[in-house]
Amino acid sequence: MRKASIFSHQLEVLIFDRKIVTMQQMIRTLGGTTRMTVFRKLRSFDYRSSYSHWGKYYTLVELAEFNEYGIWSWKGVHFSRYGTLMETLESLVCSAEAGYYSDELREVVQVRTKDALLELWHQGKILRESVWNRYLYLSPRDYEDQISRRRLLETQQREQSQDAQDSILPEERLREEFLKFLSSLNEKQRRWYVALESLKMGRGGDRRMAELTGMDVKTIARGREELRRHDVTPERVRETGAGRHRMEKKTK
Repeated sequence: MRKASIFSHQLEVLIFDRKIVTMQQMIRTLGGTTRMTVFRKLRSFDYRSSYSHWGKYYTLVELAEFNEYGIWSWKGVHFSRYGTLMETLESLVCSAEAGYYSDELREVVQVRTKDALLELWHQGKILRESVWNRYLYLSPRDYEDQISRRRLLETQQREQSQDAQDSILPEERLREEFLKFLSSLNEKQRRWYVALESLKMGRGGDRRMAELTGMDVKTIARGREELRRHDVTPERVRETGAGRHRMEKKTK
């Protein structure tokens, strides 16, 4: 009896020290005992095996800091308050207000869910329904309420997305048309026009127009100065001496 108590204490110290342990680590700690002996000692604790890494790791419930979904991860190893992956998925689906899509569940549990969900569906533990061309997994007991909430939620999200898109698109189209118009002007005309728009904006206009058009702030300031001096004759695009030097034919 005393030896059994010592073994249990050694196991508890090991797990508290490492937080998660493997079967081989527990066997070595108990002096090379068998797996069955380790499992007998574990039964005296409230423990969980990982649902990731093929159940290779073990921890104590009192050490796990489960999140709102009943999931705890330590160094990339995942544990569930509910036990195995299938038990976890069943619990999540059946307690959800609006069911779950597989990608949503994958985000929660951080492992592949497709095979486990398919097996749960075959066993009749969860249901599934096609919503917007995706399978929504539902509770056999509350599936009608869940699917109604999901349809309402998705309709609201689509409406909000459309409203946001409608408010953005006109502004984007206006910017595209503005840039298209600029591209039809010559160098001086672009400089003057952008400078004029900058003047309309007031303080910070040069910087904002530079961000919009990609023009240099100094170029816009130069255009503004030319407008101030009424130096807006369009005959010459570049000033005298600007641009590439003329190539002269060399003679021997």
